Amino acid sequence: MVLQDDVEAPAPMDSPPIETPSAAAPATIRGRRSSILTNQAAVIPPPQGQRQRTTSGYAPSYAESQFDTIIRRQRIRPQGALKIPAGHEKLFRIPSNSAREQQDSSPHSNGSGEEEHLPHVIHPWEFSGWGCMAHLESTSEEFDLAEKRRLEEERKRGVGAMGRWMATGVAGVAVAGSPFYAFPPVVAVAGVYSPISLLIAGLLLSFWRPIMSGLASALTTSGANYVYLLNGSTSKQLAVFGAVVTLLDDCLTSVVSAGTASSYLSQQGHLPFDDKWLTVMILVAMAALSLSGIRQVAGATCAILVFHLLCMFSMFVAGCVYWVKHGNETLRTNWVEGQLGNASAVAKSIFQGVCIAFLGSTGFETTPDYASQIRSGLYPSILRNLQLIALSVNAPIMLLTYALLPSREIVDNASVLNSVAERAAGVPLRVLMTVDAGLILCAGIFTGILSADALIDRMAVDRILPSILRFRMPVTHAPALSTSFFFTLCLVIFGSSGANLSVLSGVFAFTYLFSLFLFPISSLVLSYNRPRLPRTPTPSLLLTLLTIALSIVLIVGNSVLAPLTIGYFAIYLIVVYATFWAFSRRARCAKVAWWVLDRWKWTKGLAGRIVETMLKMKGRAVVVFVETDEVGILFERLQYVRENEETSCVKLVHCYRSIENIPSELEANFKILDEALPSITVDLIFVQGNFSPSLVNVVADRLGVSRQLCFMGCPGSSFPYTTDDFADVRIIGA
Repeated sequence: MVLQDDVEAPAPMDSPPIETPSAAAPATIRGRRSSILTNQAAVIPPPQGQRQRTTSGYAPSYAESQFDTIIRRQRIRPQGALKIPAGHEKLFRIPSNSAREQQDSSPHSNGSGEEEHLPHVIHPWEFSGWGCMAHLESTSEEFDLAEKRRLEEERKRGVGAMGRWMATGVAGVAVAGSPFYAFPPVVAVAGVYSPISLLIAGLLLSFWRPIMSGLASALTTSGANYVYLLNGSTSKQLAVFGAVVTLLDDCLTSVVSAGTASSYLSQQGHLPFDDKWLTVMILVAMAALSLSGIRQVAGATCAILVFHLLCMFSMFVAGCVYWVKHGNETLRTNWVEGQLGNASAVAKSIFQGVCIAFLGSTGFETTPDYASQIRSGLYPSILRNLQLIALSVNAPIMLLTYALLPSREIVDNASVLNSVAERAAGVPLRVLMTVDAGLILCAGIFTGILSADALIDRMAVDRILPSILRFRMPVTHAPALSTSFFFTLCLVIFGSSGANLSVLSGVFAFTYLFSLFLFPISSLVLSYNRPRLPRTPTPSLLLTLLTIALSIVLIVGNSVLAPLTIGYFAIYLIVVYATFWAFSRRARCAKVAWWVLDRWKWTKGLAGRIVETMLKMKGRAVVVFVETDEVGILFERLQYVRENEETSCVKLVHCYRSIENIPSELEANFKILDEALPSITVDLIFVQGNFSPSLVNVVADRLGVSRQLCFMGCPGSSFPYTTDDFADVRIIGA
């Protein structure tokens, strides 16, 4: 029996202690700590029939006395004390804002010489220290400067600078130039039914137009499926997969365009070297042109597109004149010779032709790469114009080809349009078409390089690829390393295929279909995970599912038609994805290397250096803007960062208009999460002001964090800003 006098009386509950941040923090950031526990504690009553503690003078029970002691020890902690047992500080690499000397009388010692439980981390160096609460003060001058900087960056990025025709020209050069490399493989599988296959493929693009328009209206940032999946999914690796497919599409666009251009140029005379070397020379020349600093190509591509369409129109008119003069004999002969035995064989031939004929619209998938530069409301009309170009060029020119040339001159002819031009109007038109092919195919290569450079730069900022890839040349400011990386990947693809243009065209068709397949997948993921994100138009679920089914059918048809194609594609996809995965998980890969090297005494020194490297990699902070104090939502945000980012420092930032608007449980819940995640330092920062792009810029600048590493919840329809106003801020919540 414990008497009441023997029980230590509970200490009075004072106001929470105030703590100033360390010298390493900005001077304008003032931090303070307070107890996690609230001032109220409930005692579980004893079972019915036992003595109840009342105010009538009964002494407290032993359990009640022990509970009072527990509560007192939880509330009272020396100011600035770490929540780790005394004597263990040297085992941990404590950040400067958390490093405090423990007092010998720390409550974390149980008084018997035994030490309490350590934070739940496997290795001591994984503990990153405890977070703090702070207030970030800002001035109106900072907001004005941030707003001016944002507008200047928008001007440099060309936000809203492209009109309808200039925006059509950027992707139109690839769409209009695709017949140069799409016709030979389509003829090889569809024969005389090629015009039908090309027409059907052009019409099927109508399934993708509303989906791509909706995605671009929701997220106008460059990056296509990578950005859609990065903001819409809960896994960063799914976005990496989308980026790999997009990068392979850019590479194959450049390689196939260079190979086709070399085929057309080599027919004008005997060159002292093989077509393969000419392809490499064209790629080198376009890479060098990119490094020269020429980046703004919208006007040039629009001019090249106009020139190309005039050349195609001239050839079509000349061909129609020839067709009228010589009649339908050639077309009739080709049709009779190309007939198949039954209707099922005809349907199969047309279907296989459709699977390949999508090559005739390559470039259609590149429009999201510059969606932010298109004036508001014009994006759907750009997609419509690209589809009209594909419909007006591919099928009519293919029909004209069969009306002028016998089938034996069409099959296995890599420069079939040169033959059509020469038959229609002689050598001068053939030379003109060769010049046209060289111009528009080189423009397609250059567009692919620029698209890949922008994607690689974004992935480097997002810590998926090494930041060194963002290095730019001193004078031209061209991204030298990212262009070199892209050029090397193009050469590897070209060489590993045996420099076979037909194989590369098949792989290109498969990659293009896979890229189109990701658009409805992105739309479905975005609708499920970000239902409040405004989109115009909003594609129906039925349309999205039908487009997914259509994509799968086309991909399977392409695989059955050319099994070797899927083998090449799978190898390229696996190798590039594995490389990107290793870079995006380099801290975890380093931990595996540390575990191996730490097994032996003679490699422990190297293992220690790996630990230092890991701590340096994970020391860069991530900012998460939060609006609520709901612990479930806060945990989801931190869990996303924990699973997808290589960091041990997360700064939760809450913007408020007045103190009365601050959620009451935000402080307590943030400290609970800080306790629950010992491998991550969670700081809570308050900023007074409305959540806006300028405020995000101010916070990012003051905390030394790039906007790509600032995360926010999903905005609703009543939000006064668009996602493009926040540039590269990532959406991670529903």
